Amino acid sequence: WSDELDYWRNLFTWDAVGLRTGYNGLLEEFARVGTLGAHGFTAVMLYGWFVKLFGLSYHTIVICNAVWVSLGAAAYCALIRPRPARAALLALCLMLYAPAVLYCASSMTEMFNYALMLFYLAFLGAYWRGRSPWMLLLACLTVTVGCLYRITYFLLFIPVILCYARMKPGLRMAVAALVAAGVINTPEYWLANYDTFPSLDLLLQALGGAVK
Repeated sequence: WSDELDYWRNLFTWDAVGLRTGYNGLLEEFARVGTLGAHGFTAVMLYGWFVKLFGLSYHTIVICNAVWVSLGAAAYCALIRPRPARAALLALCLMLYAPAVLYCASSMTEMFNYALMLFYLAFLGAYWRGRSPWMLLLACLTVTVGCLYRITYFLLFIPVILCYARMKPGLRMAVAALVAAGVINTPEYWLANYDTFPSLDLLLQALGGAVK
């Protein structure tokens, strides 16, 4: 996929010149701001730390995806402590899941999505069991990180709201919904005041020079 090339090139440019204005835009255009491509800071956010620690190769994203999935699975097992049979079943489901089989050897971000879901289920499940505010905070943080590169993840705030409100409609649920909406809409509203970047999506594209 062309996305794989864009992710790798983003990491290559960022590793070489950092966040200074550089050359890495869609269709060989110069980036207006920064050195990122049409996918914005997604690749740097997800894999930049790995590049700084171990360097960049053609296998970097594939290996880092495996690390993310392993960390997500470890967090799930540590916090939820599933029975061995259930843990084995979940592992088998992931191994037989067609998209996971397709993407595990690629440099796409789909494998990170599965890792993100493992973190999300671990934190939200731990909160549901023990009502720890830290677990609630981590669940919200996980969703927010997902929204930074794929806005549709805001839907994951719905289970968070339901768990926080103990599945009971009322003031508690309304307040939680307003807070969750603010997390997503506030950056969009702020950016809407600028003619150059009327939305977060256009801002990310402009970072890569994809918008004329």
